[in-house]
Amino acid sequence: MITVSTKELRNNFPEIVKKLAEGQKFLLIHRSNPIAEISKPENIYSFQEATERDIEESAVMDTGEDFLSKDELNYYKSLK
Repeated sequence: MITVSTKELRNNFPEIVKKLAEGQKFLLIHRSNPIAEISKPENIYSFQEATERDIEESAVMDTGEDFLSKDELNYYKSLK
């Protein structure tokens, strides 16, 4: 498992997405604390039930000083 900070995730998102698609797992660190594990879902079809609003709300949720700009949000939404 690779450790990645929230800043690194934001700055290197396309590269991390490629590694996720290959099956790599990541431990997400925010303010020196592990906050999540990120991995490719086992069953992608269960994620198709999320609505556009669910995705947008999740993407813009503020986590302290780490938040997505409008351009970043539009980029991530375009990946769907």
